[in-house]
Amino acid sequence: MQFVTEKRAYLDRGAKDGLAAKQQMQLFRGGRAVGSCAIETLADHQATCVGGRPRTGDSFRLPSRTGTKKRERLAALPPLIDEETLRRRAVAVSEAPYDKVDFTGLRVLAAHTHGEVSSAFTVWHTAPDPNGDYSVEELDGTVQVYDLGASGVDFNAAFTAMRWGSRATIGRFQPTQQSQFYLWEAEFSKRRTDAKTVFAVGRIWPWHAPGLTLLDGVQVGRHNEEGTVEGGVYAGLVPLASSVAPSTAWASGIYGALVETGSKKSAFRLAREEARVGVWGGPGTGLVADVEALAQVWLGAWSLGGGGRALRATDATPNTVIDRGYLDLAARPTTTFGIGLHLRYFGPALPALAILQGVTPSPTGTFNMLADAHWELASWLGASGSGGLNQDRDTGRSLGYGAAELRLPRLLGGAGGFSVGGELEEGWLRGRLLYAQVGTRIGDRVQILARISASSSEYEIPTLAPNVDEIGGFLQLDGSLCTWLRVRASSLIRVPFLLQGATPWDPTFGLVVGISLIGTF
Repeated sequence: MQFVTEKRAYLDRGAKDGLAAKQQMQLFRGGRAVGSCAIETLADHQATCVGGRPRTGDSFRLPSRTGTKKRERLAALPPLIDEETLRRRAVAVSEAPYDKVDFTGLRVLAAHTHGEVSSAFTVWHTAPDPNGDYSVEELDGTVQVYDLGASGVDFNAAFTAMRWGSRATIGRFQPTQQSQFYLWEAEFSKRRTDAKTVFAVGRIWPWHAPGLTLLDGVQVGRHNEEGTVEGGVYAGLVPLASSVAPSTAWASGIYGALVETGSKKSAFRLAREEARVGVWGGPGTGLVADVEALAQVWLGAWSLGGGGRALRATDATPNTVIDRGYLDLAARPTTTFGIGLHLRYFGPALPALAILQGVTPSPTGTFNMLADAHWELASWLGASGSGGLNQDRDTGRSLGYGAAELRLPRLLGGAGGFSVGGELEEGWLRGRLLYAQVGTRIGDRVQILARISASSSEYEIPTLAPNVDEIGGFLQLDGSLCTWLRVRASSLIRVPFLLQGATPWDPTFGLVVGISLIGTF
């Protein structure tokens, strides 16, 4: 898969390679099946697919063409039975009586259902302060049911349930809630290209509506036969940002999307444009009108994307303001080398949108710039780097940062590799980090990641967070118990050796231990 957005994956194969419209394809990640996705749009040498929650780097298998060639050779032979005889037999078969057979639907439902459930337990410990200890039990789940009752309607759901044990007295995210439940998605939808009218109802993530997040409501649209043009409307209630619980805030508007594909020989490969015009409101925000658009284009080895949002809040400001803007430029001239430049601007935030305890939104906005590059010099050697700048226009503070990594992916042969890297920050936070890590596997079922690091953090105003120099370690084991169940265990330890420039009198350290079971069906 070339790249993946929040709604679909873009493939580097098309109809000329054996793919067909609405074809269900099995996805593989690290040699293990992880679900399936359905072909949505199809060109000669490119395609898009939906469903299955794919990731960049996932692979799929093309259908075998040997059967097609064989059928073509057989079609060239003269028929063994003449047309008149075949017609009479077809009439006789259609008129023959057949007894009805009871159908339970269990196997059909199982064949169209994919899900994953993960149960986890994590403990944080800080010595010598026992009040800093806390723990949490967590249950995550996703369910995808395709083509309910052969109606073309799909069902998608995702949730997280958390139960806190002991908990730190200082918290910034719902500190008083011991039990928390987050329903991320619960929608019935029909978004396949074979249906010109598409819809989604429930707790939805609206398609082709940039800037719009969770919505308890409905989205209805209509697209052309190829699925390259779509337009429609949406309306519903916007859940609370802090707990995704239902709220009285509301949103409605119209949206439109366009997808254009080029040929394999042309410089233009693919382009997509999406736009939304809406109004919304809620306690503390008043009536807000906004418009947001994005566009992406792939030109050979280059890709360019950008967009932004403008809004006008009647209760906050009489003027229209640029709420956000972004620009992404990337180039991948070869399969082993790539570079990118990413610019972000975040404008004035409405006061009611702050979700962390003790946080006041910036009235003037922030700016962020990031550049990155990666280069696989050989099959056994790779390097990558990144650097950027954050500028807070409200306080005038800035933060520059950079990182570099050297990878030896075949240092341990087929069993794994080694990497070493560093990061630095300058500005309102002066930070340094050096690390080395090893990734390896034992057989086909167990993967291990181990990392050691040394870091220092020096704040411009060290009041709430002290300056600290520390060493750390991280260990993660991921193993497959069987085809449908795997276990993941991880541990993180950080040991300060300097606090505010002095050696701590009491031995102190922070420890995080977690274990989870992930089952798929």
